[in-house]
Amino acid sequence: MLFSLFHFLSGYCRIVLSGMNQERFLNLCAAKQILLWNIKREGKHYIFYISRGGYKELQEISEKTGSTFRCIQKKGIPYLFCRYKKRKCFALVLYSYFYCYVLFYMAGAGDRKLWTFRGRAS
Repeated sequence: MLFSLFHFLSGYCRIVLSGMNQERFLNLCAAKQILLWNIKREGKHYIFYISRGGYKELQEISEKTGSTFRCIQKKGIPYLFCRYKKRKCFALVLYSYFYCYVLFYMAGAGDRKLWTFRGRAS
């Protein structure tokens, strides 16, 4: 679980590998210490996951082996930020939600009351 949380925070891609010398491609990734996981062979293709940092190094290995790769899915916080970059209102709402949550927690929703409010006596 910690492994998947770390990868979600740093970002990862799902890759389809096809073409010639696919095993050599995977061996060169291992030699360059690029982390690949959930490697599955489906027909003539390999499908695996790779970290965001490792994705940037795949082009050089692909040219060397003659195989091609295609990203079919991108997951994680960095890709989420890229998707919502133009939506400033979304970030504002998220920030205000967090701020209100902290404020209500400090007002007494938690175990210890940090603030006490005294209203008018009725």
